[in-house]
Amino acid sequence: MKKITYGILIILMAISCASTKKEIAQQKEKMPDIQTPEELRKTTRNIIATSENLSEGQKNDFLKLHESVISEVRKINNESRKLKAVMFNHLANESYDNGKVREIEKQLKKLNNKKIDIMFKAMSDARKILGVEFKHIYPEMMNHTDRI
Repeated sequence: MKKITYGILIILMAISCASTKKEIAQQKEKMPDIQTPEELRKTTRNIIATSENLSEGQKNDFLKLHESVISEVRKINNESRKLKAVMFNHLANESYDNGKVREIEKQLKKLNNKKIDIMFKAMSDARKILGVEFKHIYPEMMNHTDRI
């Protein structure tokens, strides 16, 4: 009997996951093309401003959080671009040094991970703004904020 119950539970979870993926894909298709950081900023600000589910205080908190994330990510992107320029300069003008290339790759990965950590922390902060606790629903996502 336990095996049947677990089997049904697994099937229901799989259906729910597939349904969620489909819903996200449909919502993504409805979004306008976003080519630049400024277009993303404008779209996000519009979504927040026109939300009927958020109080004015929550809207202000979301906007502040969004601006903070943009600022942090902008700094990281700038550092990444500098490292990429160092890489291209090395490849174009110096004799190839595998150690140097690996070190640049390592630093680029570290910056990328830092950006992802900032985004996951922002999701956690957004949950606090909403007054919702998702720690028990998505514990694997909460682990990302521990690395910050």
